[in-house]
Amino acid sequence: MLKFALICLFLFINFAYSKGKTPAIINGTVITDKDEARFFVGITTKKDKGFFVCGGTLFARNKVLTAAHCFEDFNINNPERVFIKYGTKNPLDNTEEIQASKIVVHPKYDFHQIEPKKNKGDLAVITLSEPIEEGANVKYAELQTEESKIGDKFTVYGWGRTKVRKDPKVPEPDEKPPRLLKANLTLVEIKDKELVLKDPIQS
Repeated sequence: MLKFALICLFLFINFAYSKGKTPAIINGTVITDKDEARFFVGITTKKDKGFFVCGGTLFARNKVLTAAHCFEDFNINNPERVFIKYGTKNPLDNTEEIQASKIVVHPKYDFHQIEPKKNKGDLAVITLSEPIEEGANVKYAELQTEESKIGDKFTVYGWGRTKVRKDPKVPEPDEKPPRLLKANLTLVEIKDKELVLKDPIQS
C-alpha cells in the first residue's frame, strides 16, 4: 500500500511552488473508487455553503491534519468559524459537517514569511467540537510510523488548482474542479539535503 501519512494533504492546495508561480500540480487522476481516501475532508469558513479553504486528513475521531498556510488570512483564535465537511468527494456538496473547537499551528511556521520554500512546519491540527465516527463514507487515516526513505512511493490527494496561473492574482477558468484528485509521487533528495517529493509539476 502506498504511504500517504502527512503528505496526503498537499496535492493542489499547497504542494509545490515553482519559479514564483502559483502552486499547481498537473496530471492528477480523478478518484472513482468510493472507498478510496475516505479520510479526506473539506475545510470551510462558514456552515452550509461556506467558502472552501483547504483539504485535510481525518486521523482520529476528532482530529484533522491540514496545512498551516490555510489559515494565513484567518484568525486561528476563532476556530468556531471553521467547519469540516466529511463523507464526500466534493467539498461543495451539501453534506455533513462539524464545527472546529481548536486550531494549533506548528510552532516553526511563520505567517509573515512570504517565501514558501523558506517556511518550515506548514502543518496545523484542527480539533473538532464533536467526534466523527467511522462508517461507510468515513475511515481514519493510518499515519506513517516509520521514517521515510529516498525512493519511497506516496499518494497525495486534493481539490485545489490543476493549472498554473499566468497572473497569480487572476483565476484561470476551471482551475479548481470540484472532484477529489490524486497523484503518485516518489521521495527524492535535493542538493540541500532536504527530502522532497518528485512531482509532475510543469513550470
